[in-house]
Order: sequence, then C-alpha cells, then structure tokens
Amino acid sequence: MSRRAPRYLSEHYQQTGTCFRIFAQPRFVRFFRTPVPIYLPLRPGTIAAGPSDGDIVTVDALDKRPYFDGDPATERFPPYRGPRAGAARPRRGHFAHLQPSGPPPRQFSAAQAYATVRFTLTVWEHYLGRPVRWYFRRRFPRLEVIPRTRSGTAYSRPGYIECGYERGRTDERRYPLCENFDVVAHETGHLIQRSVIGHPDHAAGLEQQAREEAFADLVSIVTLLHVRPAVARLLDRTRGNLFSANLLSRIGEMSQTTVARRANNDKTLKTLRWNADPRAFRYELSLPFTGGGYDALVDLYETILVRRRAIPRALARMSVDGGGKPLPEIQRAFELTYRANRGVFEDALLQARDVFAGVLAQAWRRLSPYDGLPEALAALLAVAGERHGPGTRRIFRESFAWRGIEPGTSS
Repeated sequence: MSRRAPRYLSEHYQQTGTCFRIFAQPRFVRFFRTPVPIYLPLRPGTIAAGPSDGDIVTVDALDKRPYFDGDPATERFPPYRGPRAGAARPRRGHFAHLQPSGPPPRQFSAAQAYATVRFTLTVWEHYLGRPVRWYFRRRFPRLEVIPRTRSGTAYSRPGYIECGYERGRTDERRYPLCENFDVVAHETGHLIQRSVIGHPDHAAGLEQQAREEAFADLVSIVTLLHVRPAVARLLDRTRGNLFSANLLSRIGEMSQTTVARRANNDKTLKTLRWNADPRAFRYELSLPFTGGGYDALVDLYETILVRRRAIPRALARMSVDGGGKPLPEIQRAFELTYRANRGVFEDALLQARDVFAGVLAQAWRRLSPYDGLPEALAALLAVAGERHGPGTRRIFRESFAWRGIEPGTSS
C-alpha cells in the first residue's frame, strides 16, 4: 500500500517548496475570485523563468495556431520557435507575487498553467508511489505547456499541452482555459495515464478513448480534493451531501450555466445518445464510467460517515445519486448532521479520497492501452478487494453495475 497521504498536498510543502497562486475554480465563481496559494515540492530557486523545470517548459506563445486541429496528419509538434511574451519570473524563488490583474496578466496565466500541471503530477505520483516519466520522453525531453492558443479548447498530445479560450455565443474570447484548474488537471491526467498504462501503437477505439476520458475526469476531481479552500467550500455549500450539484461534480465549468461534463450524472450505457462524430461521442460514452467513479467515491465517504456515527445508515441508503437534482428531504437531514460534525465530514472525505485514488492509481498499472471499460472495472475491483477488502470491492461493483458496466477481461 502507498504511504498515507498528507491531508492537503497543496500546503504540505509550505516550509520547503515553491509557492504559486492559482484559481482553484474559475474566477467568475464568487468564492474563488481570489487566487489561493499552493506549494509545489521543488525548492525555491529550482524553478526557472517560464516557469520551467527539468520535466516541464512553459512557453507563452503569441497568437499561436494550435499544434493539433483534429487531424493527426497535419499535426505539428514542439519545440515552438515563434514569437512569445515575456516569461513569468520568480521573486526570491517563488511565483506568488504574480497576480491575474497585475502587469502583465499573461504571466499569471502561464504560472497557473505550469503550477496546475506540476501539482497534478505531485498528487498522482504520491498515489502511484513513484515519479511519472513522460511516455514521450525519448522524442521530447520535456512537456511543453502553451498557455494560450487560437483555439476554443485544450489538448494534451505527445510532448505538449496547449490551451485556448472558452468562447461565447458570438465567438468572443471570454477567459483563458489555462486558468481553469479542472481543464488543465484533466489534460495532465491524460498524460499521466499514458505514462503509466502505455501509449497505443495504433489508434485506440472509441471505448478505449472513453475510458481514458473518464479517468482524466476522475484525476481532476481527486486533485481538487487536495486544495483545502475547495474542500471547505464544497462541504459548506452542500452541508456534506455530495450527491448534489456541486463544484466537485462540475468538471470544466465554463460559465455560470455551462460545464463540460457532470460527474454526478444518471447516465447508463443504455441511455446514451448516439453521435456520428466519434470525437464527440467518446465524451458521451465516458459519462457512465465517470459517474460510476463519482458514485464510488461518495459511497466510500458516506460509509465512513456511518461508521463514525456522523450520519445514520438510513440516510446513507436514501442518499442515492439523483443526477444532481435537488432532494429537499435528504438535504435537510444532512444540514442537521453536518452542523454538529463538520470535522468528521472533512476527515471522512479525505479518507475516502485516499482510498479511491489509491485504487485508481494501482489499477492503471494492470491495464494495457487497448483495454476498455470492462477491463478497467475489472482492474478496479481487483485492486479494491486486495487492498481494502470485500466491502470496498462491493462499493465499486455496485456503483458501476446499475450503469450497465460489467467487469471483463482482454480478449
């Protein structure tokens, strides 16, 4: 088993690491309008301008076309050699002096993009129990992070992550996706998976792509749970009822009304809407698996709350996933119990986070690049049973079963 995780990796290295400030959620979300500090496990003075280190180089390209436009035949690759803005530079070894409204704000964006990638690596290297070595390192020695491109999305591909802008109805630029923690953590999750599971030698099928998308969503969720202000806001707003619409289940929030995907959803394999565009359908196909993972995380959390007598077993049984729909009677019951047991709720969530993330990380080591949803679930069940016993295995099994996902083996 991996060593016990610190409560919050975002502050674990406060005495020895390098400080950045980031938006833990988009800046238009009222509680998160002020960036929060996080500390990366690299000593002050070891992160160069860019920011850059031995594994990651940030290049703030100016008016850059994306490397990838959806067609692998026309894809371009690092290193970027065109015009660029001035690099974000440390002050006394830290980057916390950079502000989103300061001169120039691009440097804050670059620092946030780098810090989110490095922080996501820090979290998952902990659960993996070893450093992540980029799967593309023989061709590209460092990951190139491009904070801003002329694009309406973000991509992670061999050797790079690049982020565009969230666009409105009139196609105007709203805000840079490099400042969206969920988006950058998700893209980093793709790279971590491929560095652990392996990179396919030929194009993977839709189911394999959906499996990777779902795991990348779950990477983003777990990573956010290592940021104390985000956890505090999550619990205070929901009063501990995580089977509700909340900041943890809204992945890649783009505006006050739009999110990329909802982890707390009611999708099953039988209810998916077909889309003839395979690039679009892979996201739809990923939703039942993302939802099953979210259900398992929350079920683990509620099981711990019952064990610690913070909520009655009957409330845990009633607290089923309603796809984010309001359940007033359930919410009132949580409000009563949360008020007297806030610390217990936080402890239970962090404990569930560590169990859940440990199962995911170790399951990846048993998969191949061509495994789909059944094989991924089989690996999760095997690890859950071996590391935590039949009760945890049952939670994972039931969380995916009602969504039509059954365990299987590679043919």
